[in-house]
Amino acid sequence: MYPSLKAHLVGNLLLVDDSGRDCTPVGAKARALIALLALTPERRRPRRWIEGMLWSDRSPEQASSSLRQVLMELRAALGPAAEALQTDRQSVGLPSLATDIDADENAVRDGLAQGHEVLEGLRLRDPAFTAWLADQRARLAGKAPVAAAVMLAEAPSMRLMIRTQLVSADYCGFVSMSLAESIGKLVSDYTVVDIFGAEGAMAQLGPKDRGLVLNVTASETDGKIRIIASLQASRTGQVLWSRQALVPVETPDVLFEGVLPPLIFEAAEAAMDAMPRLVGTDPGPLRAEAMISRAVHAIFTFEKHQLRLADDLLRDASALAPSSRAFAWRGVLRQFMAIERTETNRDTILDEAEMFSRRAMEAGSLNSLVLSLMSQVQIMLYDNVPAGEALSRDAIRVNPQNAFGYVAQAGSLLRQGRPEEAYAVADFGAGLAARSSFLHWWEMHKGLAATQMGDFATAIACFEAARSRAPNFRAPLRHLIFLYLARGQPERAQRALADLKRLEPDFTLDRIREDPSYPAGTLRRARLLKISFPDQQ
Repeated sequence: MYPSLKAHLVGNLLLVDDSGRDCTPVGAKARALIALLALTPERRRPRRWIEGMLWSDRSPEQASSSLRQVLMELRAALGPAAEALQTDRQSVGLPSLATDIDADENAVRDGLAQGHEVLEGLRLRDPAFTAWLADQRARLAGKAPVAAAVMLAEAPSMRLMIRTQLVSADYCGFVSMSLAESIGKLVSDYTVVDIFGAEGAMAQLGPKDRGLVLNVTASETDGKIRIIASLQASRTGQVLWSRQALVPVETPDVLFEGVLPPLIFEAAEAAMDAMPRLVGTDPGPLRAEAMISRAVHAIFTFEKHQLRLADDLLRDASALAPSSRAFAWRGVLRQFMAIERTETNRDTILDEAEMFSRRAMEAGSLNSLVLSLMSQVQIMLYDNVPAGEALSRDAIRVNPQNAFGYVAQAGSLLRQGRPEEAYAVADFGAGLAARSSFLHWWEMHKGLAATQMGDFATAIACFEAARSRAPNFRAPLRHLIFLYLARGQPERAQRALADLKRLEPDFTLDRIREDPSYPAGTLRRARLLKISFPDQQ
């Protein structure tokens, strides 16, 4: 049993032990650490996350060293209650910490109404902590007594201004406007935006408005249409993304074949990626969009501590401004945790995935991204192929230019024993996502389909491409071990096995062969698990 502690957060920070002794450390960083833990439901955070909040401008080595010094200071301040501070190589926690906010909401409401501030006087120069603290103050101010629904209704959203410029022929004008509208539609699935702009009818962005300006121009030269597209920050005019493309005039369906569909997907991802820079340190619900963007990139690293960081970010984003996308990404995150075996509490993961999926669908049934992500969860976690297939069809129907819909459909086709169709669909999705930071997700599905088809050379190429882009991605390595053995290349299989054991130390060939819950369905269906290393024959 850890010594009990209580933190008073309304007004100046005060930390006391169960005898009433003041344990508040003097240093601002140590007090900020208490704040970070006290406003976390589990009272525990990953070290990397804490370092990013308190020393975002330092190198990882410097930040780790600084955190160790702050922990020493906090232990000294706690004195006899030092055992309450729980640390390991990955995280820091104060599990027995209670707060005035949890204990008496009425007192908190009264204190805020009297003009007191949460964590009054706590200031750091680090912009990450400053932004986090502003978010928490805004959230807690809303909690007393403004309802979350009211906060959402009044929450600002990012504005996307669409500008099209007709340079020559009418067909060019049609292409530029259609392209801009397609980009705007997909961006609105990825993040919260108000879209303005149609043939010059545009709301104007003021100099302080947060927003993106999408510029699309088209001109015809030598039987081809030259497209120039860019995204700019409205406040600064900074170009955040740009792309040029040449499209033959005779292209039958210009928005669904050739070079423009990948450009649409790339532009939408670029808009999502821009959120942290556009929002900056501004407080309020809009920061949830920046948190979601950072979380998505952490998810697709497939690295254990990055997955936990992503969960923290998505949880905080949901508390700040609940959205269907945040819940959907938390559901997919649970899927990744289960398949990558980064967590041991599988039953809890499955229960949470079900809860997040339900909440995502309740709030976002017309969002192609949410439909795609929930399709994958139904198929990959629950083997519910009919539900996953229906959701993937809906995702593609709602927005056929969203590559995530095709990777979801590929998963459904694989479970139906239709690998050739699955490969074609995954390959089409990979074409849309050709410039995506997450291309390895599509490559993984192509590899699964090729394995079921018996095309081991193609499968190896896909899995090697996936692991090269995401070195902590365990699933490709599991397949590569047995594919290399099937191809008579035990040395390469041994290297893949060594890489996998580095990520998954308790992995054994017997486990993957004998444990039916181990995520290796494709290898089982392809009858590859029976293959052994030559000295094990």
